[in-house]
Amino acid sequence: MAEVLYWTKMDHPFGVFYLMASDRGLCRITWPHEPFDMITRFHQRHAPHAALIEDPRRLESVVHQLEAYWNGQRNRFDISLDLVGTPFQVSVWTALQTIRYGSVSTYGAVAAEIGRPKATRAVGTAIGQNPVPIVVPCHRVIGKDGTLTGFGGGLRLKACLLRMEGVNGFIETGHSRFRD
Repeated sequence: MAEVLYWTKMDHPFGVFYLMASDRGLCRITWPHEPFDMITRFHQRHAPHAALIEDPRRLESVVHQLEAYWNGQRNRFDISLDLVGTPFQVSVWTALQTIRYGSVSTYGAVAAEIGRPKATRAVGTAIGQNPVPIVVPCHRVIGKDGTLTGFGGGLRLKACLLRMEGVNGFIETGHSRFRD
């Protein structure tokens, strides 16, 4: 992995997000309920010999793009990624990036997309381990029956992100198991 990992903190109405990048690209975004310890755990697991340096300037572009996304001014990201995972996980995370803003897909469709149509549960596990949520849009994956399903950031945040992107029909009509 990297010789140096850079991190910064991003305050948002949802809460605090911690961002981490290597020289190759963004490698981790935490959820608001996750402490800074998640950054140090990622560092220890994936690049224990790398220096860990707070450097807001290194991640300034990522912060600006995320802010623009949340303000409805951006519907795709132009961010280099340094995805650390198994080949299967990386294939799932790559497939997630093809789900367009304002659209949803299912776990089964993602499994088919990567050529593993019977690996729906494994796809769900890989999605749950997505290290760069929002940028790699795991929130756009729903159950085959149109319900909101497990989400690392919590179902309330998933619903909020989907509504923000204009996907609200299944949420508003009550076909979701999610309740405000």
